[in-house]
Amino acid sequence: MKKFFLTASVVAALMGVASVQSCSNGGSETIVAEGSETYTFELASEVSREHVTFKNNYGFTISADLYLPKNIDKSAKHIAVLVGAPYGGVKQQGAGLYAMELAKRGCVAVAFDHSFNGESSGEPRYTGSYEIFTEDYSAGIDYMGSLPFVDRSKIAVIGLGSSATFALNAAKVDKRIKALVSVSLIDMTRISRYGMLDLQAPDFINKHKELVEIRWADVDSGKHALTQMIDAAPADSAPAGMSPADADLFNYYGTKRGWHPQAKCCFTKANLSSFLGANLVEHLSDVNLSLLFLVGEAAKDKYMTDDVVRFCSDPKVVLTIPGATHVDLYDRTDMIPFDGIFAFFNGIR
Repeated sequence: MKKFFLTASVVAALMGVASVQSCSNGGSETIVAEGSETYTFELASEVSREHVTFKNNYGFTISADLYLPKNIDKSAKHIAVLVGAPYGGVKQQGAGLYAMELAKRGCVAVAFDHSFNGESSGEPRYTGSYEIFTEDYSAGIDYMGSLPFVDRSKIAVIGLGSSATFALNAAKVDKRIKALVSVSLIDMTRISRYGMLDLQAPDFINKHKELVEIRWADVDSGKHALTQMIDAAPADSAPAGMSPADADLFNYYGTKRGWHPQAKCCFTKANLSSFLGANLVEHLSDVNLSLLFLVGEAAKDKYMTDDVVRFCSDPKVVLTIPGATHVDLYDRTDMIPFDGIFAFFNGIR
Protein backbone atom coordinates (compact mmCIF):
# COMPACT_ATOMS: atom_id res chain seq x y z
CA MET A 1 0.00 0.00 0.00
CA LYS A 2 1.25 3.47 -0.90
CA LYS A 3 2.15 5.76 1.99
CA PHE A 4 2.10 9.52 2.32
CA PHE A 5 5.02 11.51 3.64
CA LEU A 6 4.43 15.03 4.95
CA THR A 7 7.68 16.62 3.90
CA ALA A 8 8.93 20.06 4.85
CA SER A 9 8.25 21.29 1.32
CA VAL A 10 4.62 20.20 1.56
CA VAL A 11 4.19 22.01 4.87
CA ALA A 12 5.80 25.13 3.43
CA ALA A 13 3.54 25.05 0.37
CA LEU A 14 0.45 24.68 2.53
CA MET A 15 1.40 27.33 5.03
CA GLY A 16 2.27 29.82 2.33
CA VAL A 17 -1.25 31.25 2.52
CA ALA A 18 -1.40 31.38 6.29
CA SER A 19 -0.04 34.91 6.40
CA VAL A 20 -2.76 36.26 4.10
CA GLN A 21 -4.86 38.68 6.13
CA SER A 22 -6.97 40.45 3.52
CA CYS A 23 -7.38 39.85 -0.18
CA SER A 24 -9.43 41.17 -3.04
CA ASN A 25 -12.06 38.77 -4.35
CA GLY A 26 -10.23 36.41 -6.69
CA GLY A 27 -13.40 34.59 -7.72
CA SER A 28 -15.24 35.20 -10.98
CA GLU A 29 -17.81 37.98 -10.87
CA THR A 30 -19.28 37.14 -14.27
CA ILE A 31 -20.99 34.13 -15.74
CA VAL A 32 -18.79 32.52 -18.38
CA ALA A 33 -20.73 31.01 -21.27
CA GLU A 34 -19.04 28.33 -23.37
CA GLY A 35 -21.37 27.34 -26.17
CA SER A 36 -24.46 25.96 -24.47
CA GLU A 37 -22.53 25.48 -21.23
CA THR A 38 -22.20 27.89 -18.33
CA TYR A 39 -19.22 27.97 -15.99
CA THR A 40 -18.36 30.30 -13.13
CA PHE A 41 -14.67 30.42 -14.09
CA GLU A 42 -12.54 30.81 -17.19
CA LEU A 43 -10.92 27.67 -18.59
CA ALA A 44 -7.14 27.96 -18.34
CA SER A 45 -5.39 27.99 -21.70
CA GLU A 46 -3.04 25.17 -20.69
CA VAL A 47 -5.90 22.80 -19.71
CA SER A 48 -8.40 20.80 -21.77
CA ARG A 49 -11.89 19.90 -20.61
CA GLU A 50 -13.99 16.98 -21.83
CA HIS A 51 -17.49 15.92 -20.83
CA VAL A 52 -17.56 12.29 -19.66
CA THR A 53 -20.05 9.97 -17.97
CA PHE A 54 -19.82 6.84 -15.88
CA LYS A 55 -22.23 4.57 -14.03
CA ASN A 56 -22.46 4.07 -10.29
CA ASN A 57 -23.49 0.83 -8.63
CA TYR A 58 -27.10 2.02 -8.36
CA GLY A 59 -27.32 2.30 -12.14
CA PHE A 60 -27.31 6.09 -12.28
CA THR A 61 -25.31 7.88 -14.95
CA ILE A 62 -22.90 10.37 -13.41
CA SER A 63 -22.05 13.44 -15.48
CA ALA A 64 -18.52 14.76 -15.09
CA ASP A 65 -15.83 16.93 -16.64
CA LEU A 66 -12.36 15.51 -17.22
CA TYR A 67 -9.57 18.10 -16.96
CA LEU A 68 -6.14 17.33 -18.40
CA PRO A 69 -2.95 19.32 -18.90
CA LYS A 70 -2.72 19.97 -22.63
CA ASN A 71 0.88 18.75 -22.57
CA ILE A 72 0.09 15.53 -20.70
CA ASP A 73 2.24 12.51 -21.53
CA LYS A 74 -0.35 9.74 -21.90
CA SER A 75 2.38 7.11 -22.04
CA ALA A 76 3.14 7.85 -18.36
CA LYS A 77 1.07 7.31 -15.21
CA HIS A 78 -0.27 10.37 -13.35
CA ILE A 79 -1.86 11.32 -10.04
CA ALA A 80 -5.66 11.43 -10.36
CA VAL A 81 -7.96 13.67 -8.32
CA LEU A 82 -11.75 13.35 -8.05
CA VAL A 83 -13.67 16.46 -6.94
CA GLY A 84 -17.26 16.32 -5.70
CA ALA A 85 -19.55 19.34 -5.93
CA PRO A 86 -21.05 20.70 -2.69
CA TYR A 87 -24.56 19.69 -1.63
CA GLY A 88 -26.76 21.54 -4.11
CA GLY A 89 -23.85 22.64 -6.30
CA VAL A 90 -22.70 21.43 -9.71
CA LYS A 91 -19.44 20.63 -11.46
CA GLN A 92 -19.39 23.94 -13.35
CA GLN A 93 -18.79 25.83 -10.10
CA GLY A 94 -16.14 25.38 -7.40
CA ALA A 95 -15.59 21.67 -8.04
CA GLY A 96 -14.61 22.40 -11.62
CA LEU A 97 -12.33 25.21 -10.53
CA TYR A 98 -10.43 22.86 -8.19
CA ALA A 99 -10.18 20.21 -10.92
CA MET A 100 -8.88 22.73 -13.45
CA GLU A 101 -6.30 24.21 -11.06
CA LEU A 102 -4.93 20.76 -10.24
CA ALA A 103 -4.82 19.83 -13.94
CA LYS A 104 -2.76 22.99 -14.51
CA ARG A 105 -0.25 21.52 -12.07
CA GLY A 106 -0.08 18.13 -13.77
CA CYS A 107 -2.90 16.02 -12.31
CA VAL A 108 -5.62 14.12 -14.10
CA ALA A 109 -8.71 15.67 -12.51
CA VAL A 110 -12.44 14.97 -12.66
CA ALA A 111 -15.28 17.14 -11.29
CA PHE A 112 -18.70 15.49 -11.11
CA ASP A 113 -22.38 16.10 -10.40
CA HIS A 114 -23.86 13.90 -7.68
CA SER A 115 -26.74 11.61 -8.59
CA PHE A 116 -30.12 13.38 -8.92
CA ASN A 117 -28.35 16.70 -9.47
CA GLY A 118 -26.89 18.74 -12.31
CA GLU A 119 -26.58 16.67 -15.46
CA SER A 120 -26.41 13.32 -13.64
CA SER A 121 -29.39 10.99 -13.80
CA GLY A 122 -31.70 9.97 -10.98
CA GLU A 123 -35.35 10.52 -10.10
CA PRO A 124 -36.92 12.27 -8.36
CA ARG A 125 -34.69 15.24 -9.10
CA TYR A 126 -32.90 16.93 -6.20
CA THR A 127 -33.02 13.87 -3.96
CA GLY A 128 -30.36 13.84 -1.26
CA SER A 129 -28.93 10.47 -0.24
CA TYR A 130 -25.68 10.16 1.70
CA GLU A 131 -25.39 6.50 0.68
CA ILE A 132 -25.73 7.18 -3.05
CA PHE A 133 -23.57 10.31 -2.88
CA THR A 134 -20.89 8.22 -1.17
CA GLU A 135 -21.12 5.62 -3.93
CA ASP A 136 -20.71 8.38 -6.52
CA TYR A 137 -17.16 8.88 -5.22
CA SER A 138 -16.30 5.21 -5.60
CA ALA A 139 -17.84 5.18 -9.08
CA GLY A 140 -15.66 8.15 -10.00
CA ILE A 141 -12.60 6.23 -8.85
CA ASP A 142 -13.71 3.30 -11.02
CA TYR A 143 -13.78 5.65 -13.98
CA MET A 144 -10.45 7.34 -13.30
CA GLY A 145 -8.76 4.00 -12.72
CA SER A 146 -9.95 2.86 -16.15
CA LEU A 147 -7.91 5.60 -17.83
CA PRO A 148 -4.60 4.12 -19.05
CA PHE A 149 -2.61 7.21 -18.01
CA VAL A 150 -3.81 7.18 -14.37
CA ASP A 151 -1.69 5.65 -11.61
CA ARG A 152 -4.20 3.54 -9.66
CA SER A 153 -1.97 3.69 -6.61
CA LYS A 154 -2.14 7.52 -6.58
CA ILE A 155 -5.83 8.42 -6.53
CA ALA A 156 -7.00 11.27 -4.30
CA VAL A 157 -10.35 12.92 -3.63
CA ILE A 158 -11.58 16.38 -2.70
CA GLY A 159 -14.92 17.19 -1.10
CA LEU A 160 -16.35 20.71 -0.98
CA GLY A 161 -18.90 21.53 1.70
CA SER A 162 -21.11 18.54 2.48
CA SER A 163 -19.25 16.49 -0.11
CA ALA A 164 -16.35 16.42 2.32
CA THR A 165 -18.33 14.13 4.60
CA PHE A 166 -19.47 11.99 1.66
CA ALA A 167 -15.83 11.67 0.61
CA LEU A 168 -14.80 10.75 4.15
CA ASN A 169 -17.59 8.19 4.26
CA ALA A 170 -16.31 6.66 1.03
CA ALA A 171 -12.76 6.57 2.39
CA LYS A 172 -13.84 4.44 5.35
CA VAL A 173 -14.28 1.45 3.04
CA ASP A 174 -12.78 2.36 -0.34
CA LYS A 175 -9.08 1.93 0.30
CA ARG A 176 -8.20 2.91 -3.25
CA ILE A 177 -8.36 6.49 -1.96
CA LYS A 178 -4.84 7.43 -0.86
CA ALA A 179 -5.29 11.08 0.12
CA LEU A 180 -8.27 13.33 0.85
CA VAL A 181 -8.80 17.08 1.03
CA SER A 182 -11.79 18.41 2.95
CA VAL A 183 -12.83 21.96 2.04
CA SER A 184 -15.29 23.91 4.23
CA LEU A 185 -16.73 20.68 5.63
CA ILE A 186 -20.45 20.50 6.41
CA ASP A 187 -21.73 17.48 8.33
CA MET A 188 -25.17 16.99 6.77
CA THR A 189 -26.32 14.57 9.45
CA ARG A 190 -25.48 17.03 12.21
CA ILE A 191 -26.91 20.11 10.53
CA SER A 192 -30.09 18.22 9.54
CA ARG A 193 -30.63 17.26 13.15
CA TYR A 194 -29.55 20.36 15.00
CA GLY A 195 -29.17 23.23 12.53
CA MET A 196 -26.26 25.63 12.23
CA LEU A 197 -24.30 26.02 15.47
CA ASP A 198 -26.56 23.27 16.92
CA LEU A 199 -29.13 25.96 17.74
CA GLN A 200 -32.05 23.69 16.87
CA ALA A 201 -30.90 20.82 19.08
CA PRO A 202 -33.75 21.30 21.61
CA ASP A 203 -36.26 20.86 18.77
CA PHE A 204 -34.74 17.68 17.38
CA ILE A 205 -37.81 15.55 18.12
CA ASN A 206 -39.88 17.96 16.02
CA LYS A 207 -37.77 17.04 12.99
CA HIS A 208 -39.34 13.58 13.06
CA LYS A 209 -42.83 15.06 13.38
CA GLU A 210 -42.05 17.37 10.47
CA LEU A 211 -40.92 14.43 8.37
CA VAL A 212 -44.23 12.62 9.03
CA GLU A 213 -46.15 15.61 7.68
CA ILE A 214 -43.83 15.93 4.68
CA ARG A 215 -44.25 12.30 3.71
CA TRP A 216 -48.05 12.41 3.98
CA ALA A 217 -48.16 15.65 1.99
CA ASP A 218 -46.10 14.01 -0.76
CA VAL A 219 -48.49 11.03 -0.79
CA ASP A 220 -51.55 13.27 -1.04
CA SER A 221 -50.12 15.57 -3.70
CA GLY A 222 -48.48 12.84 -5.76
CA LYS A 223 -45.24 14.83 -6.03
CA HIS A 224 -42.19 15.59 -3.93
CA ALA A 225 -42.16 18.95 -2.22
CA LEU A 226 -38.89 20.86 -2.57
CA THR A 227 -37.04 23.20 -0.28
CA GLN A 228 -36.69 26.80 -1.43
CA MET A 229 -34.81 27.26 -4.69
CA ILE A 230 -32.23 29.81 -5.72
CA ASP A 231 -33.81 32.42 -8.03
CA ALA A 232 -34.02 31.75 -11.77
CA ALA A 233 -31.63 34.67 -12.36
CA PRO A 234 -28.73 35.89 -10.23
CA ALA A 235 -29.47 38.57 -7.65
CA ASP A 236 -27.22 41.50 -6.77
CA SER A 237 -26.86 40.47 -3.13
CA ALA A 238 -28.38 38.34 -0.38
CA PRO A 239 -31.85 39.38 0.79
CA ALA A 240 -32.06 41.33 4.01
CA GLY A 241 -32.68 39.37 7.19
CA MET A 242 -30.71 36.24 6.31
CA SER A 243 -28.47 34.71 8.94
CA PRO A 244 -24.74 35.33 8.33
CA ALA A 245 -24.24 31.67 7.32
CA ASP A 246 -27.16 31.70 4.88
CA ALA A 247 -26.09 35.07 3.46
CA ASP A 248 -22.59 33.70 2.85
CA LEU A 249 -24.03 30.79 0.86
CA PHE A 250 -26.45 33.03 -1.05
CA ASN A 251 -23.68 35.46 -1.96
CA TYR A 252 -22.08 32.57 -3.83
CA TYR A 253 -24.98 30.53 -5.19
CA GLY A 254 -27.50 33.33 -5.64
CA THR A 255 -25.37 36.05 -7.24
CA LYS A 256 -23.23 36.27 -10.40
CA ARG A 257 -20.26 35.14 -8.34
CA GLY A 258 -21.36 31.50 -8.35
CA TRP A 259 -24.91 31.32 -9.75
CA HIS A 260 -25.55 28.47 -12.16
CA PRO A 261 -28.87 27.51 -13.79
CA GLN A 262 -28.51 23.87 -12.70
CA ALA A 263 -27.53 24.64 -9.11
CA LYS A 264 -30.93 25.23 -7.57
CA CYS A 265 -29.64 24.63 -4.03
CA CYS A 266 -32.87 22.80 -3.26
CA PHE A 267 -33.66 19.22 -2.35
CA THR A 268 -36.76 17.17 -1.76
CA LYS A 269 -38.01 17.84 1.75
CA ALA A 270 -38.49 14.09 2.25
CA ASN A 271 -34.75 13.45 1.89
CA LEU A 272 -34.46 14.64 5.49
CA SER A 273 -34.99 10.96 6.34
CA SER A 274 -31.63 10.12 4.74
CA PHE A 275 -29.78 12.19 7.30
CA LEU A 276 -31.87 11.97 10.50
CA GLY A 277 -31.19 8.25 10.75
CA ALA A 278 -27.46 8.35 10.04
CA ASN A 279 -24.19 9.66 11.45
CA LEU A 280 -21.62 10.30 8.76
CA VAL A 281 -18.84 11.11 11.19
CA GLU A 282 -18.89 7.77 13.01
CA HIS A 283 -15.93 5.40 12.62
CA LEU A 284 -13.66 8.12 11.25
CA SER A 285 -10.67 6.28 12.68
CA ASP A 286 -11.28 3.85 9.78
CA VAL A 287 -10.23 6.63 7.39
CA ASN A 288 -6.63 5.48 7.40
CA LEU A 289 -5.11 7.79 4.82
CA SER A 290 -3.55 11.24 4.45
CA LEU A 291 -5.96 14.05 5.29
CA LEU A 292 -5.86 17.77 4.66
CA PHE A 293 -8.61 19.98 6.09
CA LEU A 294 -9.08 23.50 4.71
CA VAL A 295 -11.41 25.75 6.67
CA GLY A 296 -12.08 29.46 6.71
CA GLU A 297 -11.28 31.39 9.86
CA ALA A 298 -14.56 33.33 9.49
CA ALA A 299 -16.71 30.33 8.46
CA LYS A 300 -19.75 29.90 10.72
CA ASP A 301 -19.43 26.13 10.28
CA LYS A 302 -15.77 25.96 11.29
CA TYR A 303 -16.75 24.06 14.45
CA MET A 304 -17.77 21.08 12.30
CA THR A 305 -14.29 20.77 10.80
CA ASP A 306 -12.76 21.18 14.26
CA ASP A 307 -14.89 18.35 15.66
CA VAL A 308 -14.35 15.98 12.73
CA VAL A 309 -10.58 16.47 12.87
CA ARG A 310 -10.53 15.25 16.47
CA PHE A 311 -11.91 11.86 15.43
CA CYS A 312 -9.64 11.30 12.43
CA SER A 313 -6.42 9.36 12.66
CA ASP A 314 -3.02 10.71 11.65
CA PRO A 315 -1.55 11.75 9.29
CA LYS A 316 -3.72 14.86 9.11
CA VAL A 317 -3.10 18.53 8.47
CA VAL A 318 -5.49 21.38 9.30
CA LEU A 319 -5.08 24.70 7.54
CA THR A 320 -7.21 27.62 8.69
CA ILE A 321 -7.35 30.36 6.06
CA PRO A 322 -7.28 33.84 7.66
CA GLY A 323 -10.37 35.91 6.95
CA ALA A 324 -12.03 33.29 4.75
CA THR A 325 -15.72 32.41 4.97
CA HIS A 326 -17.23 29.06 3.99
CA VAL A 327 -17.72 29.91 0.32
CA ASP A 328 -14.44 31.81 -0.06
CA LEU A 329 -12.77 28.41 -0.29
CA TYR A 330 -15.00 27.54 -3.28
CA ASP A 331 -13.63 30.21 -5.61
CA ARG A 332 -11.18 32.63 -4.00
CA THR A 333 -8.11 31.72 -6.01
CA ASP A 334 -6.13 34.24 -3.97
CA MET A 335 -6.96 32.33 -0.80
CA ILE A 336 -7.03 28.68 -1.85
CA PRO A 337 -3.56 27.04 -1.58
CA PHE A 338 -3.64 25.10 -4.85
CA ASP A 339 0.15 24.73 -4.91
CA GLY A 340 -0.02 23.29 -1.41
CA ILE A 341 -2.82 20.90 -2.32
CA PHE A 342 -0.82 19.67 -5.31
CA ALA A 343 2.26 19.23 -3.11
CA PHE A 344 0.11 17.32 -0.61
CA PHE A 345 -1.08 14.92 -3.32
CA ASN A 346 2.40 14.69 -4.76
CA GLY A 347 3.49 13.33 -1.38
CA ILE A 348 1.84 10.00 -2.13
CA ARG A 349 4.65 7.46 -2.50
